[in-house]
Amino acid sequence: MTKPFLVVLGLRGTLLERLNIQETTSAIQRRPNLTFAKYNAWLRPGILHTLEKLSQVSDLAIWSATPHRNTVPLVSMAFPNIDFKFVWHREHTTTDNIKRLLPADDTRNRFSVIKDLNKIYEEMPQYSPERTVMVDDTIFKTRCHSGNVILLPTYDVNCVVREPAGVDESALNTQAAEELYRFIKEELIPVKDVRDLLPKRLL
Repeated sequence: MTKPFLVVLGLRGTLLERLNIQETTSAIQRRPNLTFAKYNAWLRPGILHTLEKLSQVSDLAIWSATPHRNTVPLVSMAFPNIDFKFVWHREHTTTDNIKRLLPADDTRNRFSVIKDLNKIYEEMPQYSPERTVMVDDTIFKTRCHSGNVILLPTYDVNCVVREPAGVDESALNTQAAEELYRFIKEELIPVKDVRDLLPKRLL
């Protein structure tokens, strides 16, 4: 039996940008899609429609490098109608061995940000390396499984600043979101092993 196709998505920089309300400057014209706690958040243009379509052809999951207290409520508010099979956060990441060589007070040693797909396969054996892709904006967090990675251009504050106020989402740059859906549906899902085509940088 063919195992289900799993798409594991990063959060900040991949699906959305999140800024502290105090960091939201007048240079940002586009209104945030949502506000929670002390944060404003903007969805990558077109990503909600892409997730809705992907959910019809694959299983979706979130794996963020942010802590549980930020990840879970943000996902619930940003994507209330998307059926994610699981939402993982920083507490599920693995310590980078290189970081262990840094002094304890080195700020680069604060967080574990390596996403090890083997943890998914151990907890959820219905998924397999041949039928799993990770979508992120940086290879650093996903480098243990580069053969399963799709890299998107980072969606950050610089992108939000360039987006005008008061326009329909269709007038914004939805190319990355649209290409993500096309690539997964047309090129990855049909193949036996996604690692034959990955890693891949989109756009």
